[in-house]
Amino acid sequence: MERGRKCGPALRRTETPSRLLPSGNCTMLYIGGNVEGADGNIIHSQHGCRVYILEPVPLFFKKLSTKFARVPGISTHHFGVGNATTLMRLEAGLRGQGTSYQSATKLSDSNSQLGQLPRQEGMTMRILSVEDTLRELSLAGKFIDLLHVNCEGCECELLLSLVEQPHRLTADGTSVRSGTSFADQFGTIQFGTHNYPADGVKTIVPQYCAIRHALARTHWMQWGTPFVWERWLHRRVHAVPQLLQTPRTAPSTMSPTLLDK
Repeated sequence: MERGRKCGPALRRTETPSRLLPSGNCTMLYIGGNVEGADGNIIHSQHGCRVYILEPVPLFFKKLSTKFARVPGISTHHFGVGNATTLMRLEAGLRGQGTSYQSATKLSDSNSQLGQLPRQEGMTMRILSVEDTLRELSLAGKFIDLLHVNCEGCECELLLSLVEQPHRLTADGTSVRSGTSFADQFGTIQFGTHNYPADGVKTIVPQYCAIRHALARTHWMQWGTPFVWERWLHRRVHAVPQLLQTPRTAPSTMSPTLLDK
């Protein structure tokens, strides 16, 4: 649910070095395309990536899907991503071209009930969990070169789900970590952070720090400005520079830029 493009550090999100995205052989999952899907269009033009653009707001998606209807290699999908599959209703209406995920309320948490709930035209959004999203797009278990998140408030919920390590029950009922997180499936993760909750930093800061700490298990931050935009690269795919080869915890510095290239 992208708003108009920001200036400064935010513009660097499309200045992706060629080595991060193999030309003509890359995949981008773009969450929050709004009405323009501008960032996806730029990445597609520069690198020839197969781009999946998601937008849950009906009025925005109608314009978005029309724009890319005849563009090979770019597909638009009418849903958003959260920590669970549900329907949500926009309570505050549509504010120009930027609609906060935080202004919506859940109608159902049951996947089986989604088709039974009444929908109000232009106000109801379909939200899928990370797992259901990958299954819906036939991307389950596949490596994705770039995850691009600009969803006006859904990023904390989405990223927390992305970095959570799955658990299983042992024979004695003990819960233990099993396998890897969904984050392990993405070569590059870049996201914008929006301070939308009503209580502001009281909610967003602990969530933001938890995301950075967990994401550092599989990725390292190439560049970023806290609460604006940042880019994280997979440790196994993109070599960690010597100056950043420290224990795998979230970056202790809040410097706007760690590494440019």
